Amino acid sequence: MIKLGILGTGKIVQELLPHLDQIPLAQVSLLSTEHSRERAQALVEQYHLHAYFVDYNELLASDVNTIYVALPNHLHFAFAKQALQHGKHVICEKPMTSNVKELKTLIQIAKQNGVMLLEAMTLYHLPAYQAMRCALASVEPVKLVSFNYSQYSSRYDAFRQGMTPPVFDCEKSGGALMDINVYNIHAMIGLFGKPQRVQYHANITRGIDTSGILVCEYPDFQAVCVGAKDCASKQQSVIEGETATISIEGPLSCMTRFEVQHHNGTNEVYADRDAPYRMVPEFLSFVRILENADQTACDRLMQYSLMAAEVLEEARKSAGISFPCDKQ
Repeated sequence: MIKLGILGTGKIVQELLPHLDQIPLAQVSLLSTEHSRERAQALVEQYHLHAYFVDYNELLASDVNTIYVALPNHLHFAFAKQALQHGKHVICEKPMTSNVKELKTLIQIAKQNGVMLLEAMTLYHLPAYQAMRCALASVEPVKLVSFNYSQYSSRYDAFRQGMTPPVFDCEKSGGALMDINVYNIHAMIGLFGKPQRVQYHANITRGIDTSGILVCEYPDFQAVCVGAKDCASKQQSVIEGETATISIEGPLSCMTRFEVQHHNGTNEVYADRDAPYRMVPEFLSFVRILENADQTACDRLMQYSLMAAEVLEEARKSAGISFPCDKQ
């Protein structure tokens, strides 16, 4: 059974905790900073968790066997590395690392220690996304792809006023590409593989991208991934083919519905009316992979993560966006 140690008490953790009763976990512990100790204690009591820690070494010395890294982007590598070196499986929030070199290092450490490394990318595990993969056959050959995730950030006003929240901090591997367009990139890679070339056209303020358009070139079609944290839209994504079009409303990261519109006038709608909270299917998959030591499934997901990391890094370089870790 999985004994999970969750790093962090922020928004994503607080979204997951109410749904833990849908995931077969033996126990759950939290790691917080000293500053967030009271919050951690309150969460442990509210959700009947096993324990909370403020010392990472103490958590790693406990009987937890899996670490879920839900910290700001720039901390992913160091905390995941330490967990892997202690023989713990690691589930890491997206983007798993700030660059490709860091990810390859983690992959090697995981292999050396006989543990598994997984990226918490929700969409691969959503029934609607899996059904859309099957529906691609009715659209091919694909000609144009446009994925959009534009969501005005609750922290953007502070950024405009001169403050630097982590999500808009170049020193902390922030930006719209890493925080929000990463979902579009994974969705694209999961359907079509890695593009031949990418070019990121970004709106950059104080060295960080607040929004941007990633242009991706495939052998037989073109794709664009639009991600924004400084504006908002209807968030419609479209896959256009010679015989039909697939339309998705809302973010791909939590999709529950899509429509196939055939050029002959017929339409088909897929709707997952009983869809659970978006993080539940991925954690159910992770539990299955870890408990069954399913290295094949783990490696398949890691290939997606590695391709996404390569695209993210190429995109940043094309837009002149550099993180401190790139120089190490």
